[in-house]
Amino acid sequence: MTIFREPLVIFTLVSGLLFFIGDRSDTPDRPTITLSDIDQQNAVIQYQRLKGAALTEAETQEALQSYINDKILLEEAYRLQLYDDAVVNTRLINKVKYLFTANIREPSDQELYRFYQKNKDRFNLSDINRTGYVRAVDANAFSRVRKYVYGAWKNQQKEQHINERLRTLKNQYHVEIESAEQ
Repeated sequence: MTIFREPLVIFTLVSGLLFFIGDRSDTPDRPTITLSDIDQQNAVIQYQRLKGAALTEAETQEALQSYINDKILLEEAYRLQLYDDAVVNTRLINKVKYLFTANIREPSDQELYRFYQKNKDRFNLSDINRTGYVRAVDANAFSRVRKYVYGAWKNQQKEQHINERLRTLKNQYHVEIESAEQ
């Protein structure tokens, strides 16, 4: 059997064998998703908030698996370049804005009243009519418009919080605007 002594035949057989073994490997090159201790704690805390009680061991494992599933789906969304979708971008922007404004405290009645006094012109029709506008005409005007004042105050607070965070974030980025003229 002199054919098996030829270097080219030996090289081909060894290469084929290595290719076959390499193709059957149990550790394919694939992305890794790592859950830190903080990630695990956050997953459990979030699940506890939804449930409203402490979790059993099985529920804890379910919470972690749910978190892992979400991470995998997020990675897949990035792989599919869904972040380049206008609807997805709008939802992400709204989510970040929500996170920026999630800890706005409730105003006191005095704060709302001061806000109302400074912005009376925003509440300018007689009583609450079908359009939702209000005009303050008597001493009890504030009590009649309080929920509208509260909504306007809350929106103003949200806008201020978002703008403060944006000012901070803008310092962390370099923005270049390319000219269409070349």
